Amino acid sequence: MLSALEIAGLVGGAVLGLCGLVMLRWGRTRLSSSGDVDEGVLGMLLGHFSLPSRYVIGFCLLLLGYHLIAYSIPGHVLWLRIPADRLWMLGVGVAVVVGGSLLLDMRESR
Repeated sequence: MLSALEIAGLVGGAVLGLCGLVMLRWGRTRLSSSGDVDEGVLGMLLGHFSLPSRYVIGFCLLLLGYHLIAYSIPGHVLWLRIPADRLWMLGVGVAVVVGGSLLLDMRESR
């Protein structure tokens, strides 16, 4: 039987993974002919990011969602996961990659 913390980890990882897939797919399908993102709630949220930044953020969300699910499943079912003492490297790496991509977006928009 799964504990409440394990269930929360599974749901959180699935939500992160779904958000990552939306970010990856949104950049490919929702661009209008002028290059702007369509109107709507998602368009308002994603309209300020360039296509490469949306891909970077989407991939990082997928990566974080996978690892959250991997650590929420009991019994070490998934063999591909970062050791617990090195999870901080994953967090720092994701922060640097996403931060760098957003910084390049700001520099390009000037």
